[in-house]
Amino acid sequence: KASHVVTRNQAIIETAKLSKDKKIQLIMILSADKDYLKMKNLHINISGKVQGVFFRASTKATADFLGIKGWVKNVPDGGVAIEAEGDEFALGEFLTFCKRGPDDAVVEKVTIDEGQLKNYRNFELLKKSS
Repeated sequence: KASHVVTRNQAIIETAKLSKDKKIQLIMILSADKDYLKMKNLHINISGKVQGVFFRASTKATADFLGIKGWVKNVPDGGVAIEAEGDEFALGEFLTFCKRGPDDAVVEKVTIDEGQLKNYRNFELLKKSS
């Protein structure tokens, strides 16, 4: 059998074409894959030219698009701190964004630590911490 790899965008487009019954079947199939839907909490610290380049706003927009919950804020050392919660697939896509940032950013280092789930309800852009 040939294996077929589908990108997330292709999957979204194809899913939109499905009937309600087919969407329910797809959700049931994906629900059976516990790792795919497993929620995680990540603490992400980003250094480089990441302040004054719309990094936080772009991070929030990306998080909202992917269904990631948590927060982003500037930190005194010139970096950005993020706490993000979501499923493994969404977090993987989110981390891809974090490693490159918006157009004017220069990401030098990204550190990632797994934390305890806090069940955030949305993704917030926080004020700079002191």
